[in-house]
Amino acid sequence: MVVTEIERRTTLTTSSADPHIGQAPSRLATVQDFVNTRDIEQSTDELTSPTGLDRWLAAHGLRPAAPTAHESTRRASGRERGPGSRSDAADLALAVDLRETLRAVLRSHIRPPRGPGRPPEARAGDPGGAAAAARLAEIAAGLPAAITAGADGGVRLVTPSADSRGALTTILLISAEAQTLGTWARLKVCSADDCEWAFYDRSPTRNGCWCSMQICGSRAKSRAYRRRATGRADAVTT
Repeated sequence: MVVTEIERRTTLTTSSADPHIGQAPSRLATVQDFVNTRDIEQSTDELTSPTGLDRWLAAHGLRPAAPTAHESTRRASGRERGPGSRSDAADLALAVDLRETLRAVLRSHIRPPRGPGRPPEARAGDPGGAAAAARLAEIAAGLPAAITAGADGGVRLVTPSADSRGALTTILLISAEAQTLGTWARLKVCSADDCEWAFYDRSPTRNGCWCSMQICGSRAKSRAYRRRATGRADAVTT
């Protein structure tokens, strides 16, 4: 059986080999999965069409299954109403924008490296974090949300629509909930520029910076070793 890089990475990040790295808890895992719809290392993307977006959102329980073209025609004509219309190109563009903005925000969750031997791949936060946060605020301002109260008197934020924009609102509401719970800063993306896979850092010191120590961490250390070796060789020859 051929094991893909994604399967191998998933196995490593959920095994005892990396006990502090893995899947985010509860609903925050949905945000993690959303960011990981694009796999930079494998050059794959689940959100390449409006249909793909609807399929992913429905599979994660964020919106009803998209209606067929026939159902959409009937609803548009007023002959039939449904819980949500199919996504279009603008919805897809917004989803991709939100995903990559979230990736940039998660990149800024990487803590500054410590120690003189730390490879430069272990980035000290991302200088674009402020810009990403500003863009995230712009996206959030354009998404629908409402304040409601439940039967128990509890007040909560909800999304009033069942379409893709409502689903994207839910993703941001989950992120806000994680901020309140103190888990948001633990959701990060791998420091390796050719990876940036979203992972959840369970380490006590919250200083994890690679999605897998066995894969990306090992590669980073190997590159750092080669740079040091090259530097020593250059020093000898000059």
